[in-house]
Amino acid sequence: MPRLKSGSESSLEQSALSIPRISFSGLSFTSVLQNITGGFPAGLRGPSGTRTESVRSGSDVDQRKDPDVRKRLSGPALRTFFRIAEEWELTVAEQCGLLGWIAPSTCHKYKGGNIGTLSYDLLTRISLVIGIYKALHILYPEDLLANRWVKLPNTHPLFSGRSALSVMIDAGIDGLSKVRRLLDSRRGGWN
Repeated sequence: MPRLKSGSESSLEQSALSIPRISFSGLSFTSVLQNITGGFPAGLRGPSGTRTESVRSGSDVDQRKDPDVRKRLSGPALRTFFRIAEEWELTVAEQCGLLGWIAPSTCHKYKGGNIGTLSYDLLTRISLVIGIYKALHILYPEDLLANRWVKLPNTHPLFSGRSALSVMIDAGIDGLSKVRRLLDSRRGGWN
């Protein structure tokens, strides 16, 4: 993880916007995250260095419903998802489950680069997975633990001895949201 800068930027600002393992051709993680999720937490600096006013503005959320915006986000979102799935060592069935039980043939089609325009629901699921990945790597600086956490049995009441992955797959978007909120609350992030 990059060293934190001294000065006016807090460690939260630095850690919330840094992710060392995923890169995109011509795109930064923060720009993809901002486009998929609709913004940054209030007070954090976006890619241009300006402070943002809120997590999401109404216009950002409305833009994500636009098919042209979804088409532009679809490729980077899926490439990021498959990189995370590789680091988490997910099976094709687990990947399909996280993506809302898409057909395995559709998953392989996406991996092959035949993407098209993803649905709003699918982009939301991928956004939640990206947020979970980011939060885990902030909470657990050791890559091995951060990447294995989703498959480990967990005694937290949300999981009741099950793994986070099983909750995320079985409960769908609600399970993804609950895991994301839990991790964000543990790292001191936003809800």
